Amino acid sequence: MKVDRGGAGTHRWGSVAELVPGPVPAGAAARQLLVLAIVLFVAAAGVAAFGSFLGLVVAMGGLASLIASGQREGARRRPGRILAPGFDREAPDYCLLAAPEDRNALGAALNIGKRICRTLPSLAGMVDTDAAERLLASALFDLAKVLQHRQDVRTLLIELRRQRHRGLPADSPAARKLMAQRDRLKQALSDLDAEVARRLGELEATAVASENFMREREIHQVTSRVDQTLASLAPTPLPGTPDSGLELADEIAAVLAAYRELNERYGAPG
Repeated sequence: MKVDRGGAGTHRWGSVAELVPGPVPAGAAARQLLVLAIVLFVAAAGVAAFGSFLGLVVAMGGLASLIASGQREGARRRPGRILAPGFDREAPDYCLLAAPEDRNALGAALNIGKRICRTLPSLAGMVDTDAAERLLASALFDLAKVLQHRQDVRTLLIELRRQRHRGLPADSPAARKLMAQRDRLKQALSDLDAEVARRLGELEATAVASENFMREREIHQVTSRVDQTLASLAPTPLPGTPDSGLELADEIAAVLAAYRELNERYGAPG
């Protein structure tokens, strides 16, 4: 993949590299040259207005610089165009999605893939994260192939719908074949819609399961800290040492009970 013109941004997550066209600035050099050319042209034009041949030459140079810098600035702001080299020769290695609904479906899958990749570090030690990234990349590419196939089927169905019997009787072989092919394409398109939904559902289920595991582990870590804190707040008697407060309470209660018993038996001391 390469960028033909303009700018592009590259985002990597896992084994997937996402190349997105866009007006990526190439730096401030073009803008500085544009400002310098404008100043130079205006100043030289003022000198040339008084009949100076040198000023005229400088003004023309400033004008040329102005045009060149304008072209550079325009190219800098122009959205990039991404090319797939050898697309015709290596079609199995590429998928070209032009229909908005197919591109949106792949975009949704890419967003789900990013969510899955964010959870992989927490699964390290339990799963082979490198293998998981490769499986994810393969799943996304397989989905792109299905989307491209669906796009082709949809295009053929649109072409068939544009066809008319053109005076042929409805029971003619050509008309019957046309209707039969329409029905087959409709069924194929319906099957492909279901296949796309199934693959997106599997990716979403993987993302949700991984995210739920992360949340459960975070909750477990928090509750473990809470348990430790609560355990530290509970009374912890020293080994082999009775509770002094409890011992004192028992002793006082025994003394008071004995006093009451003597008082009842012999009366209060005078």
